[in-house]
Amino acid sequence: MRLSESDEIFAQVPDAFHSLWPSDDSLLDKKIQALRGSELGVRHLLENASTSAYNAMRIALKRKATRVGDFLTSQIKAAATWKKTPTGRALQGVFADVGFSNLTDVRNLLAVTEGEFKLGAEQVEHALTQVAVPAALAAIVGTSVPLVKQLAQAYFAAGLQLARMFNEPTAIVMPWAKYSREADEDLTNLVLDTFGGGVDRTRLFRPPWTNPSTPWRFGVGGSKRDPLGFVWAPLEGKDNLIPWSTSGDIGALPGTQRMFGPVQVTRPGPPPDPRLNRVIRRPQGFTPREATLPWPPTVTNNGDFYPSATNAAAVLWNMSEKSGYPDMYTVRAEELIEAWGRAFEALEQSFADLWNNPLRLMQDIYAKTISEARMSLGAAMEPWIAVRLRDDPRGWLLGSPFKVPHGFALITPNVYKGLAPGDPAGRTTSLWIEEDLPRRVGALTWPYGSFPKQHACSKRRACDADLAAVVDAERVVSPAKWKHATGPAPAGYRKMPWPPPEADAAEFASPFDAIIHPTLDRLRLQQERSLQTTLVCAYVRHQKVGPLEPYGAFKGASGTKLAQLCQEMRARLLTHPLRFRVDLADVQDIDPAFADQLRASGVTGTWRDFGKSLGLAADAQLVEGAVRPPAGQPPQGGVPFRGELVKAAQGGGGKLAVAAAALLGAVALTRS
Repeated sequence: MRLSESDEIFAQVPDAFHSLWPSDDSLLDKKIQALRGSELGVRHLLENASTSAYNAMRIALKRKATRVGDFLTSQIKAAATWKKTPTGRALQGVFADVGFSNLTDVRNLLAVTEGEFKLGAEQVEHALTQVAVPAALAAIVGTSVPLVKQLAQAYFAAGLQLARMFNEPTAIVMPWAKYSREADEDLTNLVLDTFGGGVDRTRLFRPPWTNPSTPWRFGVGGSKRDPLGFVWAPLEGKDNLIPWSTSGDIGALPGTQRMFGPVQVTRPGPPPDPRLNRVIRRPQGFTPREATLPWPPTVTNNGDFYPSATNAAAVLWNMSEKSGYPDMYTVRAEELIEAWGRAFEALEQSFADLWNNPLRLMQDIYAKTISEARMSLGAAMEPWIAVRLRDDPRGWLLGSPFKVPHGFALITPNVYKGLAPGDPAGRTTSLWIEEDLPRRVGALTWPYGSFPKQHACSKRRACDADLAAVVDAERVVSPAKWKHATGPAPAGYRKMPWPPPEADAAEFASPFDAIIHPTLDRLRLQQERSLQTTLVCAYVRHQKVGPLEPYGAFKGASGTKLAQLCQEMRARLLTHPLRFRVDLADVQDIDPAFADQLRASGVTGTWRDFGKSLGLAADAQLVEGAVRPPAGQPPQGGVPFRGELVKAAQGGGGKLAVAAAALLGAVALTRS
């Protein structure tokens, strides 16, 4: 069903997307910073972020309804409804305005509690529910209830990140040298116009490089003597340029709410809260004899700074998992399997190559020791590792949640082989001894929601006993111990091993193996089986019809078999009583030629068709006994920014210190 741009259900939908991110000037304006940092300002930013991301979804769906015209009549009736009010009627559903007001007041943006985050996300979800967005999405996507919850979390997380940028502008810098707002708007409008308003979304979900097999390497920001940070990316040539695709490949990861992109990495530094400092001892001959363990580098996936485009892409992907509807055929699953397989193979092989060539790695990032160089390399891989924690119902997450002081890499090439995490040089049963404080409910990783103090005897010459681990430049020489190496900690204390026990118990995998490949395999099965078990063959074009292009899944070598199956199912439908359940008006908008064939077979598109299929079961299918398609799944991998924002569950706040401004002076990251 193709609708007019002037249809009343679109009256509240903006004509174009406007970014939630501030301009460079507003970030530097002290007056604006002061206003934005106030309680009213923070709430306003949270509201604006949710509105901006929600508008992106609405615009994409409007483009689909007015340009593609393949929303089925039954979907439109559910997606946009009218509610009677004392003064008339109000629009409900995915095209209605949502009032994201009265969101929770987050008092400390640098130490957002788990409770605050949960409450804020629930308030965003409640606002969406007030205008029946979950019920409307149920007619459009494969998994509406979990998707709405995850969209609400993503909207709120983006708003918190936006608010933090205004409150800490010197510490949180956008991952673009200039024109950050325009870059976000340009990319998002491209996604909405090209893919929301098209029948081939494959490029939306392809890796964003010209050649997915381009090796990754480090670029350095600042001077060689004192680098401020690094970029880990597929870089080419003497100028260290990222080979962004010139064919419109965007990089949204299939089945997630994430955008693939380069990674920014800072130097290791102090912990986000001084109460998390941990002391170690240096071997005899080192000066000074006592040292503080470094905190892991801050890592930023640049793709996270396109939240509106990413969340709109997540909705479009989830639409492709709704069995029996045209969106399922907008993606070439086999092509994406090949492209993403190459992309992650290049990333992971580059990681292994550098790990196994430590001298070159040290030269690339001007590190003084092998362990320091590998620590930065392992940190750079953290956004693109899939982790599944024990007893965590969220399943696979993208990014490592283990932030503890240490001097070694947690992510190593071994984790891709199913082996334990952590550089073997740093593995120890006791890196320090601390108070055995109770663990906060829901705090899955160290420091378990509190600030345990390291044992006082860890300080050199503070006591007769010495409870500190001995660590030289490249390895743990001996663990922190009490009385003897294998004995228990003192009463009221605990030994903290490295890697953390939760990391040793977790599963690690390539995102391609854990999330992307299974998602694309599922879609491939859904596409084949839906043709056999539903009426969708009538609502998609498997070949060009006049000026109308075929749906993306039927193009290219991988689409030939699927197109043949669609043709066979259409031939079967023309002689099957199920043809009288087809909405002829919808077919007319999608494939006028096939609509004529249906008319020739006796379908009238009127009430007269109703009785001609009454003898069939409600769940009758074109091919009896054919296996039904697997159910769609909600996005996996977690939402952007949440790991950096929710600090209290991990023990405190701190700055998201990203040396992006200087870094981007040396490495060109802006999309062209």
